[in-house]
Amino acid sequence: MKKVLSLGILLPMLMVWSGNASTSVKKNEAYAALVSLQDSAKHEVSEKIKFIPAYEKINDIKEIQEFFKDKVVYVDFWATWCGPCVQQFKYNDLLKEFTDKHHIEKLYVSIDKPEDDGTWKEMIKSHNLEGYHMRPNNTLKKQLVEMFGRNMGERKSLLIPRYLIIKNGEIVVKDAKRPSSKEVLFEQLKQFVGE
Repeated sequence: MKKVLSLGILLPMLMVWSGNASTSVKKNEAYAALVSLQDSAKHEVSEKIKFIPAYEKINDIKEIQEFFKDKVVYVDFWATWCGPCVQQFKYNDLLKEFTDKHHIEKLYVSIDKPEDDGTWKEMIKSHNLEGYHMRPNNTLKKQLVEMFGRNMGERKSLLIPRYLIIKNGEIVVKDAKRPSSKEVLFEQLKQFVGE
């Protein structure tokens, strides 16, 4: 994290230094230093951030449930453009402490469009969203809307943020509490741990 912050300070300094340099050597040195800082900052991302293998090819929620059989999973439906979703991330440290202690997996399901892939992955890193991640394809997204959507006039929509609890590959809570619920959420999750 310190390297990411220092990157914000050093970038303008490097740009000024390289802009005042009279030789291409100094510009190349400045560029190399910047690239080195960026590379080291990338490696500071938690190794606990994982993507479901071949998530873009998953067409049925049962495949996700099968991936997590024999586990308790807290599922977070979100999107990069959803302010209330992002607000919930500030409770992740407390949630992480609880889920780590009770061996609960976290799955973040983003409903962002494929063209927002870069923004999605950057937000995962910047908020250090430890756990599993995926972005459903259109087939799976339609199924999720059918299963968890709410009628909004003439069509159904998946309202976010939305949370689920899965245990042993089965959805046991279709409308779980938010991370901001803190102890209320923890009590809800405890019902499915250690049975």
